[in-house]
Amino acid sequence: MKRITIMVLVGLITLVIKAQSVDASESKSIKDLEATYDTTIGVYGINTQDGKQIEHRANERFCFCFDLQGYCKWHIIESTFTTRFESKGNN
Repeated sequence: MKRITIMVLVGLITLVIKAQSVDASESKSIKDLEATYDTTIGVYGINTQDGKQIEHRANERFCFCFDLQGYCKWHIIESTFTTRFESKGNN
C-alpha cells in the first residue's frame, strides 16, 4: 500500500508541476522519477485553460485501480464483520 501511495503522490506532483508546458524534457523528468523510485508512472492530463496535454505511458494499463478496489472492499468487509461481531459479543 505504501508503494502505491508513493506512486500516486509522485504522479500527481509531476502532473501539477508539469501541466504548464509540454516538451521533450518532461518525459525525461518522469523517466528520472521512475528510475529513482524503481516504479512505473502513468500520467495523462489536460490544462483546461490552454488545452495543452501531458502524457507519459498514457495508453498503458496500470493495476492501481484494481488494487485500490481490492483494498477498499477488504476494508469495508473487515469493518462490517468486526462491527457485527463486537455488537453480538456485547449482548
